[in-house]
Formats: sequence, C-alpha cells, structure tokens
Amino acid sequence: MSYMSGFTLVVLGFLVFTAIFNIVVGGLEAWWRTYVWRSPESLEITKWPEPISPDESRRHFWWVVAAKDEAANIGKTLQQLLESTHPNYTIVVSLCTDDKSTRVAVARALRGHATWGNRVFVVHKNYDKSSKPKQLNHALQAITARIDAGFGRHLEHWVGVVDAESLVHPGLLQRFESKINQTGADVVLGSVQLVSLGSGMREWFRAHNCLEYYFWFRSRMQLQADKGFVPFPGNTLAIRYSLLVQEDINGWPEDTLTEDCALGVHLTAAYKAVVAVGAEPEFATREMAPSTLFNKRRGAWFFQRDRWNVGFVKELLRGRWLMLPTWQERLRAFYILATPLLQAASAFLVPVSIAAVFFMKAPMPLTLLMFLPFVPLAVIMMAQLIGLRELGREFKLRVSFWHYASVLFMTWAYQILLGVAAVYAV
Repeated sequence: MSYMSGFTLVVLGFLVFTAIFNIVVGGLEAWWRTYVWRSPESLEITKWPEPISPDESRRHFWWVVAAKDEAANIGKTLQQLLESTHPNYTIVVSLCTDDKSTRVAVARALRGHATWGNRVFVVHKNYDKSSKPKQLNHALQAITARIDAGFGRHLEHWVGVVDAESLVHPGLLQRFESKINQTGADVVLGSVQLVSLGSGMREWFRAHNCLEYYFWFRSRMQLQADKGFVPFPGNTLAIRYSLLVQEDINGWPEDTLTEDCALGVHLTAAYKAVVAVGAEPEFATREMAPSTLFNKRRGAWFFQRDRWNVGFVKELLRGRWLMLPTWQERLRAFYILATPLLQAASAFLVPVSIAAVFFMKAPMPLTLLMFLPFVPLAVIMMAQLIGLRELGREFKLRVSFWHYASVLFMTWAYQILLGVAAVYAV
C-alpha cells in the first residue's frame, strides 16, 4: 500500500510538473509571438525611418556575400544588390577556389552589369575545410586592407552580410543608415522572409517554416533587441566595422556551426552592443523555404534546423551569456539559447497533458491544472492563423484553404519535428 501511495505521489508530481512546464513554455511562446502587436508604439519601433538622401550619407557599407555551391542563385542576388540606391557601398563576393561553377556564375552575372567594376570585388581562397565564417573572415581581411590603404577615409565603415540566395530591396541600405542615425546602434538587423508556402501534402511543412520566419523577424527579434541580448541572424545585417575588428572579436567565430548566433551573443553580452531592428514587409529580404524535410542534397529543412540547434546549445554551454550583469538578463538569455531544448521537451510533454485529461482519474484541481496549458496553445494557434493571413497579404502570396488546414491540423506534427531535431542536435 505504501509502495502504491509513493508511486501515486510520483505520478501526480510528474503531472503537476508537466502542467506547469507547458504553461510556462506555452505562455512565453504566445508572449513573444504577439510582442510587437500589443501596442501601436511597439509596432512603430519596427518600422524603418525615412531614407537618407544620397548627399547626406556619411557611411560606407560593405555587403559580404559568402557563397559555396550557389551557381544557380548568386547571379540574381548580385544583380539585385547592384540596384541599391545608396551612394556608398561595395559588394565583396567571397568564394572557394575549387568551386568553379559558382565562380563562373559570378563572372557571368558581373559581365552583364556595366558599372560593376566600381562596386564589386571578388576574393577566393583554398580552404582545407570551407565554412561560411572562414569565407566571411577572408572577406573582412580584404576589406581591412582597402580601408588601411585609405579607401573611404572620410566615411564610417559598416560590414553587412547577405546570403547568396537572397533578394534584397534596393532601398534597404538608405534605411539602414537612417536607422543608425535615429538610434545610435552598433548593429542593424533587417528582416528575412521565406516566401514559398508550398503546394500539396508533400510540402505541408513549408507554410509552418514561413510562419516561423514571419513571427521571428516581425516580433521576437524586436523583443530581443529591446531586452539587450540578440543572437544575430546570418542574413541582412550590418555591423559597425570598428566593433567587428576589436582584438578579442576579430570577425566571425570559426569554431561553431552558427557564427551569426555566436557573434551576437559575444557582442551583446560582453560589449553591450546596441541593436536596432527594422521589419517592414516591403523591405524584407526574400528567400525560398527548403523544399524537402530530409534530403540533404536538396537542402533539407531537418539538417538546417539541426545546425541551428547545435549552435544555440553550444552557445548555451559556452556560457558567455553569464557575462550579463543581472540575473534577470541571464535568465532571459538562458531562455533564448535554450529554446531548442524547451521546444523538444514541450513537444513530448504536451501529449502527457492530453492523455492525463482524457484517460486518468485525478483530483479536480489537478484535472483543471492539466487543462491550463491549452490556453496559451489556443492563443498560439490563433496567432498562427492570423499570421498566415497577414503573411499572404503583406507579401502578396496566394494562401489557399490547404495552407490554413495545414496550420490548423499539422502544427503538432511540425512541433514534433522541431523536438526531434533538437534532440538529434543535443
């Protein structure tokens, strides 16, 4: 009898823990997804200020495009970047010497642009093992050599990053400079949006992936900037050159799969870098969502997510976030970096709540407690459905009945995939 009583207490304790955990994680998830829409002032902060006029510019921007096996995409990206309306910018294309197809594609794209010689230079190198941070740092060395030689000596220099498969708005750099003038920021982050919702059951996950980007860049990024701790995205951002070449920073970390996250953690935790965010749909950088879940050769969603999760968990374990001055800031940073782990735990614990509600006989207070996690889950689901409608309207995407059905009925499957990817990463 005592054994059964002890066992019962353990089960009841586990159920209480499960309910509280799901309530906290679900509540925080609902909180950050709706952060910028809770007041007109919050939404206003995410807007870009009016662009500077060309004769007012006091900064030079270096757009770095690090490309590997991107022959099919890089030409269009370069053409788009060369349409920028900012008066002072240079595009630095960083390639691998043995990546002949991408080098040929770059040469072909630039050959057709009359003024590219004034705007673009290409660097390449043989790497024992190539990686994006190595290519970014090689480009940074080339930029430093030009600045040291006196290039743009009357201007303040900023280094930006654009992915090789991205389409960037021509007026974005003018907004970047206006945002710097407005906020005094050390780092400016633009939004990135996946614009391929998918068609048919085989691509059901693409709508969910697009919504992740939508809420992350429209809401969560601003929340993180407001709180002073931001793991950077790897696309459409600009960093003050003088900060990037600090002796103990010296470019992007090369010992990680997510150099962007690691650099953001370092700069915001150790240097208290001020981060400004702009997230208007018109100026969002557009990309295509992965077209497959598990096919590595075609850029699988699962292994992309695995890489991100590994980077976040590594930064969590590395502990640089502990340099933040207050326990509230450290707790917030822990939550941000532990998000993959929390998603994994929640994906597997919510079914426990569901099973307990429908199949277990428990005291009434515990039964009511097990129901509570469904409140933030309902808020998240409503936000997802409204977000899908807004995503289609703002980016002029065709949203069909099947996309809504996928969000309504397949969200749980997507959460399970996120959980599995997080467990795999750990």
